Amino acid sequence: MKMGLRRLIVIFVIALLLCISQPFWLYFLNQNNSWQLSFLNNRLNSVLAQTPVNSENIQQEIQKKLESLESFQLGMKNFDEGKFKEAIESFKNVLAITKKEGYRDLVEQNSVLVMRKISFLMIGYAYDLLKQEDLAINYYKQYLVTFQEIEKINTYPKNNEEVKTELTIWFKVGFFSYQKNKYQEALDYLLPALGMLKKYPIKNIIQTGVLRYIGDTYSALGEDDNALYYYQQTLLSIEQLEGEDKKLLKGIIIASMASVYANKKQYEESLSLYQQAIDIAEEQRDIEKQAKRLASVASVYVELGRYAEALKEAEKSLDIISKENRDSLKAPIFETLGEIYGKLAQYDKSFDLHKKALDIYTKEDDIVGRVSNLNFLGRISEAANASENALDLYEMALKILNNSGSDMPGLRGRTLNNIGSAYWNLGKYEKSIEYYEQALTIRRKFNDKNGIAKTINNLGLVYSDQGNNEKALEKYKEANKLAIENQDKESEAISFINIGEAYMNLSNYPEAEESLYKSIKAWNALRDKLKDDENISIFERQTVSYRLLQRVLINQEKISNALEVAEGGRARAFIELLNSQTNNKTDYESLSPTINQLKKIADQQRANLILYSFIDEKFDTRGNKKWQNSQIYIWVIKPTGEVTFRPVKLKSFLEKENTTLEELIDNIRDSIGVRDRSIFKRTNSTPPNTAAKRDQFAIKVFPSPDDDPSKDLQKLHEILIDPIADLLPTDPNERVIFIPQNELFLVPFPALKDRQGKYLIEKHTILTAPSIQVLGLTHERAKELASVQNALVVGNPDMPSIAPKIGEEAQPLSKLPGAEKEAKAITPLFKENKLKTKLLTDKQATKAAVLELLPQAKIIHLATHGLFDNIQGLQSAIALAPSGKDNGLLTAEEILNLKLNADLVVLSACNTGRGRITGDGVIGLSRSLISAGTPSVIVSLWAVPDAPTAELMTEFYKNLLNKQKPLDKAQALRQAMLKFKDKPPSYWAAFTLIGESNQVTN
Repeated sequence: MKMGLRRLIVIFVIALLLCISQPFWLYFLNQNNSWQLSFLNNRLNSVLAQTPVNSENIQQEIQKKLESLESFQLGMKNFDEGKFKEAIESFKNVLAITKKEGYRDLVEQNSVLVMRKISFLMIGYAYDLLKQEDLAINYYKQYLVTFQEIEKINTYPKNNEEVKTELTIWFKVGFFSYQKNKYQEALDYLLPALGMLKKYPIKNIIQTGVLRYIGDTYSALGEDDNALYYYQQTLLSIEQLEGEDKKLLKGIIIASMASVYANKKQYEESLSLYQQAIDIAEEQRDIEKQAKRLASVASVYVELGRYAEALKEAEKSLDIISKENRDSLKAPIFETLGEIYGKLAQYDKSFDLHKKALDIYTKEDDIVGRVSNLNFLGRISEAANASENALDLYEMALKILNNSGSDMPGLRGRTLNNIGSAYWNLGKYEKSIEYYEQALTIRRKFNDKNGIAKTINNLGLVYSDQGNNEKALEKYKEANKLAIENQDKESEAISFINIGEAYMNLSNYPEAEESLYKSIKAWNALRDKLKDDENISIFERQTVSYRLLQRVLINQEKISNALEVAEGGRARAFIELLNSQTNNKTDYESLSPTINQLKKIADQQRANLILYSFIDEKFDTRGNKKWQNSQIYIWVIKPTGEVTFRPVKLKSFLEKENTTLEELIDNIRDSIGVRDRSIFKRTNSTPPNTAAKRDQFAIKVFPSPDDDPSKDLQKLHEILIDPIADLLPTDPNERVIFIPQNELFLVPFPALKDRQGKYLIEKHTILTAPSIQVLGLTHERAKELASVQNALVVGNPDMPSIAPKIGEEAQPLSKLPGAEKEAKAITPLFKENKLKTKLLTDKQATKAAVLELLPQAKIIHLATHGLFDNIQGLQSAIALAPSGKDNGLLTAEEILNLKLNADLVVLSACNTGRGRITGDGVIGLSRSLISAGTPSVIVSLWAVPDAPTAELMTEFYKNLLNKQKPLDKAQALRQAMLKFKDKPPSYWAAFTLIGESNQVTN
């Protein structure tokens, strides 16, 4: 009979083929079995009639056997009537009566065994129908044992139905073991089933199923070649089938083969096969399989390090599956997306996605899914320096594995490896080695090539921390060789970093240098075709290469080379983004800075460039291994091309002050009354007495009467300025451009004080930039600006509503009457300079109106609230008037896609210089505006009261647009600050000019 899809899948998921067309038990009362039982009945009655009355024991024995026959017949009757529980009791009675009985001859023995065999089978099938599969499988196993006992004494050949019955049970038990992840046990039943198929050729769906699940089992055990062989045999078996389901099965096997080729690192073959499987799913309109296979393609792209393509395929998969109202289908896609974002170091996204997947897998009682995602969550916790929490998650995963009794060598090896990692981070080295060795044993046994490389590399880390650098180097090299063989670029990059560090610890600097350059090259190969935000995230992971390499080069007194590396280790994604917007689309290597290029930029800017670079060392912090700043390298490049290097021992200074640099900067901002307004709650741990601990939507200024910022401003001056003070220009009009890194982006450089109490702005004209190369690109952009003569001024728009914290009700932002006064005060200054000026206030200042005017404006001045996003950066926003469905927030992400012709954009708003601080600089409004084409941007590092801001900005534009003696942008800002320097720094020191300092010309 022709089988429909439902029946095919039911059989493939181990339903018994024999129950398709008539009551199950009739198959077992076939001619041979019926004869055996009839013979036993007649034989027992005959013996009973001939037994003397006084032979009580013999009579009782025979009577029991007759009772077992009656129970057997009753069991068959109950089963036929659908009374499965009653049938089970009857058959169990048969087994109890016959369990210890002897036999007079082989015929009687055979007959009783037949009755027991059928009883085991019927109990198993009854439990199957009652959905008690564990009990069913137990009786099926006993059926097979009894069947084998009969075969030893059987004198008649099996008929076709007996073969089908036995074959089906072998298959069912094997499949059940596979489902329970008991892979070796699965083979113990599936391989005998295959042997029967060879002895009794039966061309049906069971043959296809046996071959398929042998392939799946070998795949799960990591025996890829065996798996491929049986998948090929399955495809041949499928060709012998008929019906519409033939193509469905073919798609399943092709997808399985694609997975094996991915394990073998034969990625092109894998992708080709996945595409064939996807085409079949699309043809059959099977949304579930289409989505799963797209997610699998994404996983292959992850292995190849092609993260942009991985995200594209995974998001396509999620979009397809979202049309189905079945959460269980979304779990593997959430898992894949979480893995991708983890690779991109976007840990918040990764954690949320893995948590969603874990919740679904827990609900579905999916052991593999639960264990896998507990491991992922543990890795993210380790990345957040929460190793104890990570250890709890890993041990929970191991407990699930142990309780399940499942093989799952891949997951077990991974979990043991991760437990070793947690112990390493906690400084418990012997425990770490113990678990790494356990993981390595399992991974070698099952030939997990990637896993072997990672665990060996991890062992090297332990030996390194124990001070055994020779042993560590040996392990790193072994891991590196495997990573290259496996085409695993990520592991290759990491192992090259570790090799470089080991050589550095051994004072073999040339070898260290070579390895670290190789690590940078390997990381760059992973960044191909990524979007900007993804490029930023993965670059975060490779900054350690640049920092270690600087140390190695400085130890060899290669000062210029170290400067090239220091510049090359910042704003790479930003530089690539800016280059991509011109005709200069170049590869990573050609974008690498050279010392001559950096000197040329200093000359173009007619400025002294001050580049800061943090150098890290690994320290134990509350039981966690953590990289911390130990030194700051400072380079000064003069307009003449002279380059000077000065190192600062940061660690000793901070230990003396019992603080960290982050705390010092936070406390300065706190003491001068900084008000942060983030659209997200900070997630990282922050020290006490910092602004981040307070309500981030507070509108009051909150310095304590006891707070004195001068002391901390002097400490920062001592760290950042004193070491290079003799190199800075004596002419206060000569420009000094600071190139910060990490938390230095939050430093109010104009307000830093020397020992005499003099502000830095009094002695120098100050600008900042995310990198020297960005300065070069903004310089070129300033020369290419379209000639426009308009100005746009926005002041105090009707304010949008924002939730103070995630999950709270939205509240309207406070009005800024001072900002409106500011806008109205500067508008005449623009008009006097023949700039056609549009002033927007209140409800006129909608996002739509502003977006329409932005591309035609030469100067853009936005006096309103700013909100910063320190989680992603691109959701940092400027507050404008809402209209219709528009919430009024102009985000950094939206600005990034604009095309601006403005010579200058001033964000006279709070926190507009803030955002997500990364190795690529501050991801926020300033970066987006420069990317959109603006060479000069003025932003604020904190929320300045609107009245002082109005005064400062009015003074700035008077200086900038003075007809008799116009100043360039940096000088105009400096003079405005100097006018108000007797007021608290919170009033004037927040603003910073990023980019070009040229004059605004008409």
